[in-house]
Amino acid sequence: MLTRLREYMLLDGRPQSTIIAYTRSVRDLMEDIGKVPLEITDEEAISHLNKYRDEHDLGSSTVNSRICGLRYLYHRVYKETGRKLVIPNPTRIKSIGEVLNESEIKLLLAACHYPKQSAILHLLYDTGLRAREVAHLRLGDFDKANGVLYVRYGKGGKHRVVPYGLAVVDALKAYYAVEKPSDWLFEGNTPGEAISVRAVQYAVREAHRRAPIRKAVHPHTLRHTFAVHYLNNGGSIVRLQQLLGHSELGSTLLYLRYASIPLRETDTPLDVLRGRHRERK
Repeated sequence: MLTRLREYMLLDGRPQSTIIAYTRSVRDLMEDIGKVPLEITDEEAISHLNKYRDEHDLGSSTVNSRICGLRYLYHRVYKETGRKLVIPNPTRIKSIGEVLNESEIKLLLAACHYPKQSAILHLLYDTGLRAREVAHLRLGDFDKANGVLYVRYGKGGKHRVVPYGLAVVDALKAYYAVEKPSDWLFEGNTPGEAISVRAVQYAVREAHRRAPIRKAVHPHTLRHTFAVHYLNNGGSIVRLQQLLGHSELGSTLLYLRYASIPLRETDTPLDVLRGRHRERK
């Protein structure tokens, strides 16, 4: 497929830089989704672009280059198939993609076949960390006494502190008993190095393959799901911004579209001042 794409662009007289950029955009799409282009839906392509933009901190011009590469493949190379790819311009990509419900999360976690995979997926969902942040965790980043972990040099080079729950503790204990890491939490195939982001993506993809879930699932799906479930459980939007490491509150506000925040009666400021409290039903 990539060879055919290059041949078309050479015949069109495209510059080498464009050929490289367009080919890379198609290659990354196939590797991320795990399908050939003709089997990829518009929703999956948009979800991929959103995730890639967030993980690599891409601007609109870079995202637009990737969109042009995908459009070229479908509208030029696949022209005879009649298959079109409908992708909005970068400024209009405001969807976060799929969000799993609680039952689907349980199915996904139950589909983990080995402790390392289980620990990775538990961390992704329980903390909302990005795939790269999970891959780069060290043992020293965990504060067991306070139940928090330190994300060092997250997106934009920023640090933050994120709490983790008891279920993660159980998953990590099972993992420690087998792997016994010494520095990096998840060590790669090369001694002394952390696992790659693709290894994290593979762990999620393999669990998804075994789970009866029809939605597209990637590491960033678990981050989005964490955010929506956090709000559904009564979490603060400002606190969520801190947990996700967003520079702008506007990026976090997007999750309000997907959340079903419970309506709770709150004491008015005057009642609090007078020491009066509404009876809870």
